Amino acid sequence: MTHRAPYYRKEFSDYPDMLSAAQAAQMLQVGKNTIYRLVSAKKLDSILIHGSHHITKNSVIKFLRSNPQTDL
Repeated sequence: MTHRAPYYRKEFSDYPDMLSAAQAAQMLQVGKNTIYRLVSAKKLDSILIHGSHHITKNSVIKFLRSNPQTDL
């Protein structure tokens, strides 16, 4: 799975290092509720700032690398 990391970093290079739930949802092509479920399940790392979840881009890439066949 490690061989996919450079691909994901290039594919998502236009995204900032800290993502809103909407941006993370766009990256994974899912809805925001799915992102909130992944955060609650500790599958995505997030920081809660003023009531909004901020997810690291590295966390999304790590999730994709460890779950290549996941049915979100």
